[in-house]
Amino acid sequence: MKEDKKSSLLVASAVSFIAGITAGFPIITGLTIVVKRYISFCESRGGYDPIYAFLRGLLDLDWLNIFGLEMVVLLLIPNIKYALQNKHPENKSTNMFMNVMEHIGRYACMLFMIIILDFAVTGFLSGFVTAVYFLGNLVLMVSYWVIWFLYSEKQECWKQMALAIIPTALFLLSGITMLNIPLIVSAVIFGAGHIYVTRRA
Repeated sequence: MKEDKKSSLLVASAVSFIAGITAGFPIITGLTIVVKRYISFCESRGGYDPIYAFLRGLLDLDWLNIFGLEMVVLLLIPNIKYALQNKHPENKSTNMFMNVMEHIGRYACMLFMIIILDFAVTGFLSGFVTAVYFLGNLVLMVSYWVIWFLYSEKQECWKQMALAIIPTALFLLSGITMLNIPLIVSAVIFGAGHIYVTRRA
């Protein structure tokens, strides 16, 4: 009976993860198509207004990491669900400095996962490093969702710690493989604060 329950949880985790990715890409793709059509319309009429210029800059997407955006969204989904179910969670950490570190690191990591600063990001050095980036992120994300489902069934200390460590590892992996200095620094700050606060809980 317990094995059946575990199998069901794993299947549910996999289905939810795939659903998250499946829902994310069409939304981004749809918005991109709308922007392209507006730009084509403006160019066909010979009109170049400020909105056109702004959207044309967005379309280049040199500054936007779509895969990083997907990873951030998938990290947020279970956290948002948990926040809605537990509207007033108790923070047992009384160390204000570590609490602030956690918050600053979290938002900085999400920002630098999505936004690419050319002057601070070298990029992938080889095809192997690129594969490590994509596969490593996917493995960590699947693990994160599986543990979230297990945690929702039964709250245990090791699961809490895993849910603190995995996002830190994901941000660090992304930063190191892309040689993204702001993301590496943010991941270290976030990891130190988040793991400390989680241990106190």
